[in-house]
Amino acid sequence: IFSQEYQKLIKRTHAKHHTPEATEAYYQRYLKGVSKNAASPALLELANEVDFAPSLMARIVLERFLQEQDGSVPSKTLINSLLRDPSQIPDGVLANQVYQCIANDYCYGPLVILLFISSILSIAEDQLRAKGYDKTPDFILEVPIGKSIMLFVFLIELFIKC
Repeated sequence: IFSQEYQKLIKRTHAKHHTPEATEAYYQRYLKGVSKNAASPALLELANEVDFAPSLMARIVLERFLQEQDGSVPSKTLINSLLRDPSQIPDGVLANQVYQCIANDYCYGPLVILLFISSILSIAEDQLRAKGYDKTPDFILEVPIGKSIMLFVFLIELFIKC
């Protein structure tokens, strides 16, 4: 329920966070925050302050940073690649800030998606045929969906405590 309500909030406010004015304001606030203390979670604090998903805020600031570096709009493929592996971001401070956002995003971060996918184990169709099933779906969940969701919630709670 919480996740659904949070997603509704993000969908409602997504456009206002992506205006050129907002993007520039977030980028300048990020720069100001890290100039005071590069080790502080300035980007994560900014995301929390404006009530926006940390991974999405990291995407906005990363895109603006890359635009400033190259003078052109970076491709979505490049941005997604850098969000999956922040160590590839050319600026070490920004890489750390992006990593903090991803690690602390309980709804939109790539880490959460990876945890959820890995928690739902399945048996492929060819494996089912090898076990003697003649009519098979594309795959069958080895762990019932209810248990997978409970595992997912447990992992998220554990992740938040860390």
